[in-house]
Amino acid sequence: MKDSIASRFYEKKRIDKLKAKIKMLGINYDPYILLGAKVIISICLFVFLLASGCGFIISPIVAILFYFFAGYFFIDFRIYLRMRRLERDALDYIPLLLLSMENGRNIKNAIAASSEVIDNELSREFKTVIKDTEMGRSLDEALKELSERIPGNYINNMILSLEEANRLGVSINDSVNRQLTLINESRINFEKRILKGIPLHIALLSLLCFIIMLVVLVLYKWWT
Repeated sequence: MKDSIASRFYEKKRIDKLKAKIKMLGINYDPYILLGAKVIISICLFVFLLASGCGFIISPIVAILFYFFAGYFFIDFRIYLRMRRLERDALDYIPLLLLSMENGRNIKNAIAASSEVIDNELSREFKTVIKDTEMGRSLDEALKELSERIPGNYINNMILSLEEANRLGVSINDSVNRQLTLINESRINFEKRILKGIPLHIALLSLLCFIIMLVVLVLYKWWT
């Protein structure tokens, strides 16, 4: 029922894309409810702004901007933050997983052992893989499902290496360690960009404070 109603307003490709994003958030929301909520909130925002005296120009502009950009702030940006968290978790979890495999454990047992030692968001995702296999899924199917829940290329490349190791029995140390190195380099470059941007942010904040103080001073003299 919901599928047929939503298909009148949204393309199937767009709904499927939203479903994939929801998976990468690690949550279980109904995409149709999210799409409906965005429309309802946009309408309510328009009515509220109109009733507040913002007029027929500002009110629709703000409502339209919310409708088109809400997905970025509430979904896309959260996916990015989750990707950064999972990459940080991978630096702790994946080396232990490799060590467990080097000690003779098969992939499933290595995942189970590593997930018991380290407790973070990524290890809990890998625990889900073990639960899926216990419910009758093959390890390949469980790993593929895991890759759909993980945003970002680095960890997904590692999962792909695990799938290949499970099917072919090949060593994955080199390929996985390469991805860990790329994550480290990405984090270092990200921190460098933040440090470079701090002086500019301070300068802009100082300018904004100066303008606010100047406006307050002008208004004070005007009223007195």
